[in-house]
Amino acid sequence: MRSAREHNIATSGLFEQSKLNVSDGAHSLPEASPEGILDNKSNHAYDVSGSIVAYKTHDLELKRAAESFLSAPLRTKLFVIDNSPTDALRAVSGKIGAEYMYVGRNVGFGAAHNIALKASMGAAPYHVVLNPDVYFDPGVLVELASFLNANSSVGLVMPKILFPDGSLQYLCKKLPTPLDIFARRFFPERVKALFKSKMLDYELRTMDFGRILSVPYLSGCFMFLRMESLREAGGFDEQFFMYYEDLDLTRRIRTRYDTVYYPGVAAYHLWKRESYRSFKLLMHHCSSAIKYFNKWGWIWDRQREEMNAAIGSIDYQSPFFVENDKFAAAKKSHQKALSAEKT
Repeated sequence: MRSAREHNIATSGLFEQSKLNVSDGAHSLPEASPEGILDNKSNHAYDVSGSIVAYKTHDLELKRAAESFLSAPLRTKLFVIDNSPTDALRAVSGKIGAEYMYVGRNVGFGAAHNIALKASMGAAPYHVVLNPDVYFDPGVLVELASFLNANSSVGLVMPKILFPDGSLQYLCKKLPTPLDIFARRFFPERVKALFKSKMLDYELRTMDFGRILSVPYLSGCFMFLRMESLREAGGFDEQFFMYYEDLDLTRRIRTRYDTVYYPGVAAYHLWKRESYRSFKLLMHHCSSAIKYFNKWGWIWDRQREEMNAAIGSIDYQSPFFVENDKFAAAKKSHQKALSAEKT
């Protein structure tokens, strides 16, 4: 079994080796918009770059996610990486102002995001990995960027993630054991009841999600990343076609930086849980779990024990964090938008 340092070195070359070709050729960055609101001492072209990986995605779903990102009052650059069989999303991507990259085949979640990460390197201090089924208010990116500006020890932050009805998604987790993964996925409900407390503990259900938490496993549906942490830890490990690439990346970043859940702002996530409905995706789920434990250890994983023991609330500097007022305002805005859609 390789050490954590060897894992990081083995994955850190991802930005130097481009394994994939995309149809649009060169990816030069256009002239930046007028100076953004962030203190940009390093003269980056943008405040925040971002990427959405699409695969047979509905154009309206992609449009909503992209507009959430591009509506932020920041200098933003968004890449749409399309793993679909056709380039049908090219037109809608152009209309919303995103740079479209058509891969021509389904190369997987992490490999596709790596295309955008390589193209974005050096253009912005922060990068957002975003699912196409996520949407949020314009102020979310501003506050997350401000939070990372104020806390240089944090390499990755995830906001509060909600279902469209406003209920919380428990996407902060401990580093899993094999039992955590396979019991949740395959045990019958009658047997799961015997492990209920362990499953709740894995999802940190007893934590106060109204506080800033230091967590070793954050969801890939919305990852707000410090680019410097990616340079050091490497991008997504492309052996994971789909599932657990977010776990692996969060863990590698956490060996150098803190990885944090931040409840001051929220995003909405449809969370389709497609591996529960598709046998093919279930096989990808199982394959990725096996690859993860082969990489980090099945039974003996001392780093897992240490990182899980360090989970807890932390008082970070948060100049814009007024949880109750801001969260209430975001929820009110969302509910108003839903009412308008129905009428």
